[in-house]
Amino acid sequence: MSLDEEGRVLPLVLSREEKPGKRLRLRVSFADGGVPASAEFTLVTQWAQAETHVQVYRQPRSAEACCQEAEAERRKRQLCQEELARTQAGCLAAGPRGLTGLRADGMMGGPDEAPEGVHAQSIIRKLTLARDNALELSDAVALRTAAPSSEAGDKRVRVAVQLTLESPDARDWRAEGAQLTAPGGVRPNVTLWQSPPLKPGRWEVMVEAELTEEQARGRFTLKPWDESGARTFSVGGVTFP
Repeated sequence: MSLDEEGRVLPLVLSREEKPGKRLRLRVSFADGGVPASAEFTLVTQWAQAETHVQVYRQPRSAEACCQEAEAERRKRQLCQEELARTQAGCLAAGPRGLTGLRADGMMGGPDEAPEGVHAQSIIRKLTLARDNALELSDAVALRTAAPSSEAGDKRVRVAVQLTLESPDARDWRAEGAQLTAPGGVRPNVTLWQSPPLKPGRWEVMVEAELTEEQARGRFTLKPWDESGARTFSVGGVTFP
């Protein structure tokens, strides 16, 4: 492990033998004698999601200034955590929203009985499954709002993918996160919902996002994962009606 010729970039290559969830500590020291003199980073192995480029900025300052800033950031983080807890409690009480909320409330049918305003289409025969999937796919439905919403002059639609997944050994599996990607770097923010078990080892998982009309015409890859990052599921060829 060494810096590049300019002393500004530290390349890291993770061994394939590292297990998901393992935490590695990286400590770097600065050569200019300023404060802080060093920094520590915790690297967490995650097969399903990774940051390929992390930028670190440092401005040398006095020890007193660093302490004051650290205390201010600690207070700010505490307030944010309290606000996040209140928001999450409110969301859990209200249930999921958007297309996901309609499905969770039993107000949305399948491809042949979609309500007015939402288009639904079975896409299971169009999909390409990854070879190392930890789960099996029983059904897949793509959904899209018929009427685009207009925000700041940009026509946008809401889309969702509803997957019925099964664990071959009936082991419990809980989706921790998901990513919807398309060629060209399109990676929208998503909301994730998972139903209670339909039977042991079988669930519905729904991933929802907001896209421009043009983006919604593309072909996507969907990848949900569990907390460990080891039992993942990846499917390509996702399109919306």
